[in-house]
Amino acid sequence: MLPLITANQHGQVQKVLDAAVVNPVVKKEYAELRSKAVHETSGGRAILDQNLYRRSNQVFEEQIVVTEADKQI
Repeated sequence: MLPLITANQHGQVQKVLDAAVVNPVVKKEYAELRSKAVHETSGGRAILDQNLYRRSNQVFEEQIVVTEADKQI
């Protein structure tokens, strides 16, 4: 298949494959950090560890964004 696709299409395939490997790991780390960041909840309010909360947001940003267009060759 490789000789039949363009360089841009090869990039799309690689992006989708990378996302399939990277994103589940990133989402798991994000969820773990987010759950550790919440110390206590009461009446719909939460006490957060701001450093862990910020780190969880940074981890979330490491996801590889794949659109439906990326999946079409």
